[in-house]
Amino acid sequence: MILSISYPEITGILKHKTGKEVSLTYKSEDTITAAYSASVEIPVLRKTISKDFSVDLKILEIKDNQLVVRIDAGSAGNIAISAAKSFLLPRIPGLIDSGATDRRTFLFDLVKIEQLKPVLEQMDMNTLNICPDEIMIEATIKA
Repeated sequence: MILSISYPEITGILKHKTGKEVSLTYKSEDTITAAYSASVEIPVLRKTISKDFSVDLKILEIKDNQLVVRIDAGSAGNIAISAAKSFLLPRIPGLIDSGATDRRTFLFDLVKIEQLKPVLEQMDMNTLNICPDEIMIEATIKA
């Protein structure tokens, strides 16, 4: 069986869960780029600073219904991701600390994403293909 989820569907889930606008774009057959804008208000200076960020999410491996993902945001961004890991874990659906020594490697437990849970509880994921407009999952029904 082949399941597909479009980038707009994924960004809708992220916006619902985090309240943040995130855009997703295809980079390669194993990598998606996620981009977002953050603003910080500095009351003392009466100024708001905005910065655009982007990170590459590279699928390294599939384990059962979990994806092993490495996040690359450039050298300064990678330091920030490592520092913010404990903040990110409870806010992104399905995100789990991989326990890897590389602090940029995470697990995404797809069964913990409410929209995928009913399907993936009944199926085993075989492959995940990143396509220009969507992500396709090939799965088999559990015996």
